[in-house]
Amino acid sequence: MQSSLLLDSYCLNENYSFNSCTLCITQCEQNALVFNDSSLNLIEEKCTLCAECIGICPTENISLDTFDINSFVSDFCENDSNTICDKKSLPSLAMLDSYHLISIVLRKRENIFLEHTNSISNKAFEFIEDSIEKANYLLHSMGNQNSIFIKTVEDKYPTIEALRTKNLEKENSNTPYKLSFMNDSLKIGCEDFNSTVLTIDNKETFFNKTICNDSCENCQDCVNNCPTNALYTNEAKNEIHFISGKCIGCNNCINNCSKDAISSVDSIDLIEFAFNQSRLEVSFSRN
Repeated sequence: MQSSLLLDSYCLNENYSFNSCTLCITQCEQNALVFNDSSLNLIEEKCTLCAECIGICPTENISLDTFDINSFVSDFCENDSNTICDKKSLPSLAMLDSYHLISIVLRKRENIFLEHTNSISNKAFEFIEDSIEKANYLLHSMGNQNSIFIKTVEDKYPTIEALRTKNLEKENSNTPYKLSFMNDSLKIGCEDFNSTVLTIDNKETFFNKTICNDSCENCQDCVNNCPTNALYTNEAKNEIHFISGKCIGCNNCINNCSKDAISSVDSIDLIEFAFNQSRLEVSFSRN
């Protein structure tokens, strides 16, 4: 059965005028992904089905119809292996991002090894190396002693066509599955945290925002342009709440705010994050 690369309807660049995300386009060495007529398009004759564009997408807009990365991660967390092999265990290591890697380590409670041959592309290697660095930093900041390692092996692995996995049913949620899965993983490991407050730079895996009540005019643009409902209002629409555990760091809220009332916060509460606890950011008196 021939695999196909699927494009869903969650593209940030397609759906939000203030967002110019081109992560997948930049990641593709075959120039098979292009943005034309306000939409992301696949040039099928150029696509090699390498799957190296999948992990980098923050909204999980891209997938393979024959290999579901979230299903693979979920199953891997339950088996006895501690090694993931590029093009043997999965089509590409670049299908994994820091969300996946953190979840795996927290659930398996051991060191994890990623193996690849010299055939891995430069962009795929750079992406997975960056994801490992982010994951290890955050894991160690929590007090977790385990790490993710990457190494080159000489064995030639089977072809991608030999790999198949089931597809998880998509939940009725705007939050990417890999983020929800990591939140659940943090709940499992929270008893082992040395500290529940982490320093972050909002360019990594965890993101945190705040709204200045004095500057905000309650126009709701930030809420209306949040793809994951990390920002939402109460029924009366006189309060804006924020859930850090749903934020993917797209910065739609910051880019859309004409009053510059929204900014990033350089720390995050892991318990608040893991349990999707909401935080009241601004409140307005009833008219």
